Amino acid sequence: MRAPATFISLILFAVTASAQTSAERAAYTKVSEARGHARRIATQPAIAAFTTQATRYLEAYPDGANRDTVLLWLGDLLKESDPRRALSYYRDSELPEARVREVKLAFRFGPPPRLQTESWVGAPIDPTKPDGRVTFICFVSVRHPQTRILLGQVRALHERLGPTGLRIIGVASVVDEHKEQTPVYVREWVRKRDFPFPFAIDRQRNRSNSVSLDLYQGNRVPWGVFLDRYGRMVWIGPLEVDRNSIQNCEAKLQALLRDPNYARLAERAGAGHESAIQKLSSIKTTESVSTLFRVRAGGVPKRVRPLLDKLLGEALPRGFSLKDAKRWEEQKQHYRFSVEQNRMVRIRTNGERPTARDR
Repeated sequence: MRAPATFISLILFAVTASAQTSAERAAYTKVSEARGHARRIATQPAIAAFTTQATRYLEAYPDGANRDTVLLWLGDLLKESDPRRALSYYRDSELPEARVREVKLAFRFGPPPRLQTESWVGAPIDPTKPDGRVTFICFVSVRHPQTRILLGQVRALHERLGPTGLRIIGVASVVDEHKEQTPVYVREWVRKRDFPFPFAIDRQRNRSNSVSLDLYQGNRVPWGVFLDRYGRMVWIGPLEVDRNSIQNCEAKLQALLRDPNYARLAERAGAGHESAIQKLSSIKTTESVSTLFRVRAGGVPKRVRPLLDKLLGEALPRGFSLKDAKRWEEQKQHYRFSVEQNRMVRIRTNGERPTARDR
């Protein structure tokens, strides 16, 4: 009698497994359709509908055949609106593409790399040190057919937006034809054109992209990077010479130029404007934390003191309190913003293991 019972059990298991597989396929199809709709129209309701379907799938099938793909899709559609969640989805996915996207997204929330140069034409500028202006880093190759057109457009941008606070840094990089683009040749090419903004001659490598372009994730030229008034990278991508692309770039730069500087924010926050306090908190740089400390020390109106204390406390590293303004100024160079933790964390040296306070 045991053999038939075992046979029946196997049949029931196979039927159940088949039903589960069918249900999972149906759930995955809903996720795929919602993703396609969200990508086509790119509205918040459509993205929210996709997120709902994707979350339901993951909850119902935590070990499903398409789990890693759904996690990757979630990261892709949330990386602009909710980068913190997007990073967690990328990290949970085991697809190789997720690792690449994770690194690229995390890079956007770190400090801009220091340019690695052979030399400069004009006064050197360090983009890692914000000076209150919006920064446009423009990577070009002197052998690229679009370079002359693009640099003419960049020169015009400098004339229009430079007086309102735009600083431009040109970077002459190399991606191919290395023998024809020696540092001496590139420097002379730039010098002859007398640009009204400084130009870095990128450090070159044989048979590979030059160093600074690589540091800024550039895999082609022309390549652009926008930094806001607070030194944060807010856009990275290829530059095109068509009219629409240039207009879009200018619109992005003008929007960044409308941001108030730290001094203006501190003035408004000290006068009790909640929006200025919230703006300072949202910047999430070491200088924005210092500014919040200074505003607090200056004596803000009582009605906004709870908000200021709450937001400053949330931004501080673990182990710091609202009484640690002096300690923060002495040690802030050892900290950075963590998008995962949504607060300042200590910068670890290579090989140093995180402590419980760092987590």
